[in-house]
Amino acid sequence: MFIDDSNIWIEAKRIESARKKLKSKEDPRVRLDIGNLMDLLGGDRPINDGYIFGSKPPSSDSFWKKYSKVAKCEVVTHERSRFTHREKQIDTALCCEMVSFAVNNKEDTRTVMVVVTGDLDVLPALLKILKESRLFIELWSWKCSLSYELATFASQEVRIKLQYLDSYTEKFIYTSLKFDISTSGMDGRARTHGVVLSFYSNWLDNWKSDLEEISLWPFQYYLFPDDPNQVLILFSDGKRLGNLFNIDNFLQKVRLEGGVSKAQKYSEFKAITVSTEDWDTEADN
Repeated sequence: MFIDDSNIWIEAKRIESARKKLKSKEDPRVRLDIGNLMDLLGGDRPINDGYIFGSKPPSSDSFWKKYSKVAKCEVVTHERSRFTHREKQIDTALCCEMVSFAVNNKEDTRTVMVVVTGDLDVLPALLKILKESRLFIELWSWKCSLSYELATFASQEVRIKLQYLDSYTEKFIYTSLKFDISTSGMDGRARTHGVVLSFYSNWLDNWKSDLEEISLWPFQYYLFPDDPNQVLILFSDGKRLGNLFNIDNFLQKVRLEGGVSKAQKYSEFKAITVSTEDWDTEADN
């Protein structure tokens, strides 16, 4: 099993944003449950070898170690370009491992090689595998991101079965909605992209979907432990998502439609909080 994690994840973010009718070009909150994905791909068949290919930001070592532990497979990562921040060497590594596996199992007619990608760069590797081995191949991809040339080739090959992920999104995709304000850098982001909402005591069960309909923009939330009716909403950075998000417009809408008792920017909330704390300190003295 050979999974191009980045290829699948990038398209999943775009698909979910379109499904939710958000104004952002993608939903950065989307995550892949790699264990469930491998269960889907494997079905009732035993998985003998598994490889996941992805990029390696400096702080992602723990992330990839968790992937490896959950999925019980080998994780192959490469650094992103220092200049463009784009991925490099991922497709090359994927193709090398695929061909190496095929050469070492070239007489095997029972093993199915499962390949998860829609990138045309794997085509030379597929040609080599079909020529040098007797393996059968399952090619999984999103419909909208599958290369036309790759789809045409796969549909004409008897030993390749083309499968689409689109019908199984609920099995391996989820949205990460919560964040922790104590995490490094989060307070700074919240000061520019965050709002604090104070709800009435009778919260609506579907408040998150209501806010998403009002904002049409991806956000995460943090519940203040000392006030169960107060929540910090952190919106995703618009510059990275191909559009601009106007917090002032959102605040105006949510005050009218959101069923909140108070709505303010996080920076204003922090300024008031700090000012109150200073006043309390002076009073104690």
